[in-house]
Order: sequence, then structure tokens, then C-alpha cells
Amino acid sequence: MIERIFDEKNGLLRIYWDGTVTIKEVLENARWIASNEKLPRKLKMITNWEKARPDISLEDGKALIEETANFIGGFEQIICASINPNSDVIMVGIRFEQLIKSQLTKGLENLNYKVFSNEKSAKVWLSKF
Repeated sequence: MIERIFDEKNGLLRIYWDGTVTIKEVLENARWIASNEKLPRKLKMITNWEKARPDISLEDGKALIEETANFIGGFEQIICASINPNSDVIMVGIRFEQLIKSQLTKGLENLNYKVFSNEKSAKVWLSKF
């Protein structure tokens, strides 16, 4: 399950994941972001995985990178702080972060993505942009 809350005052999109999350759901969320013309073109996001259990493989992560590269050109910049407080979730987040860094020359230059264990640290990082 996914819950999205957009804070217009701060230009911050909060995404809360809950339960078992598949790559299909993550890709649908990426497509929702891409098609939502109400979101600012310099988008700040917090994705919260505290209540989620990802069912996502490394190959799935590569598919997500490709999908992200397809739509990110419509944004000036996307800054995404991912809150991954437990070990199985944080490993998925870190693998995604590493994939992004390895693909920077392939259309992801305007994506900043970082994994955090808590919201306070994520907010401090986001405030730098």
C-alpha cells in the first residue's frame, strides 16, 4: 500500500509505503510522479519505508533506474531522501543508491537520492537543496 501527501507550502512530496511492496507498485509510483503535472519541477521527496517489506530484486532495481531515466528529464531536479530504518529495507535502498551513482552518465544527472535511517537526518539533507 502507498500513501502520498504533497505539502504545497514546502514543496515536499511524502510517500509512505506499507506492507509488502513489489517492483510493480514502485514502478506505478514512478509513473504517477512523472505524469503529475501539479508537482513542482524541482521536486523534494521523502519516501518512508518504516512499515514496508520490499520484495524487490537487484534486477528490479535496474528496471526502476530505466523507468526513472525515462521520466526524470521532465524535472529540473528530483531530490529524494529515502527513510529505511531496518536492515532488509536499508539494503534495498543502498543498492538503489549505488545503481543511481553508477548510472549518472545515462540520464540521471538531475536526481539526488540518499538513504537515511530516520526522518530528522533526511530533512537536514533535503534542506541543503
